[in-house]
Amino acid sequence: MEEFAGVRYLMDQALVRLDAQPGDSPLKRLDPLELRRLLAEAAFREFRTLRREIDAEKPRG
Repeated sequence: MEEFAGVRYLMDQALVRLDAQPGDSPLKRLDPLELRRLLAEAAFREFRTLRREIDAEKPRG
């Protein structure tokens, strides 16, 4: 469940940074729901990768 909270946090932070950028951006032209979906997918993939790396470092036994 902590992964979902982390994904939500990363999405919110990315949206805040995007809104704070001056000018036009291709990301700003996306539908807000599509942008949130893309951000969620990217963040979730990153969390899964980190989880695998952490699990690989744990001692076996």
